[in-house]
Amino acid sequence: MSDADRSETASEDLPIVHELATLEQLRAVSDPLRVAIFRLLREREQTVKELCDVLGESSTRLYYHVGELERVGLVRLVRTETKSGTVHKYYRSVSRFLNVPTSLLHDDSGSPEQEAAVDWFCSMLENSVMDVRQAFASAGPDFDRELTFVTRNYIRTTPERAREFVRKMEELQEELLAADDEDATFRITFTASLVPTPRFLSTPRRRPPGRGRASRRGDAAQRPRLSRGTSELAGE
Repeated sequence: MSDADRSETASEDLPIVHELATLEQLRAVSDPLRVAIFRLLREREQTVKELCDVLGESSTRLYYHVGELERVGLVRLVRTETKSGTVHKYYRSVSRFLNVPTSLLHDDSGSPEQEAAVDWFCSMLENSVMDVRQAFASAGPDFDRELTFVTRNYIRTTPERAREFVRKMEELQEELLAADDEDATFRITFTASLVPTPRFLSTPRRRPPGRGRASRRGDAAQRPRLSRGTSELAGE
């Protein structure tokens, strides 16, 4: 069976979203390597040997991590195949995306639940950093920076307005997930983070005119630009 056939067959009944139900599952995907494994196995069924070739990790290490993901129900054994007397096991993620319910995230400060949630969030951000580095490291002459948006800022607002922003971000996420096309060859990564900040780290200062917006004319239009959405941080 070819890679294309395996991908098509295994993805026919693959759910879009799987909701994490236990603290154990949340901890299992708070490791960047396990997140990478999950992402590869959502594309198509693969053996541990194939994962080793892609990730450059030892088979012993990957057998352990795949086993942990299988144990908590986030990847599953979809079939076995015997070749030259050797049994090859093919694994697949249980869904294309994972969702963390709020019931797993709200707990007492310093509790195992909260620590696992923080590890989960940080793992997602760490993987986003790798995505950005890989995107620009492999950027060729046809790389379209107009399709890249990276921003980090803070604003002063009210809790009510912040909740509105969270709802809008949730709606955007639903729109993006619904737009996922398994037959498309172009891929994008979307990461969003909105968190309450206890206090400003330093005194905010105004941006000098012509800085922070790539659409401005003059000196801003003449200097190299990382992306359309990159912002300079006021107060940092």
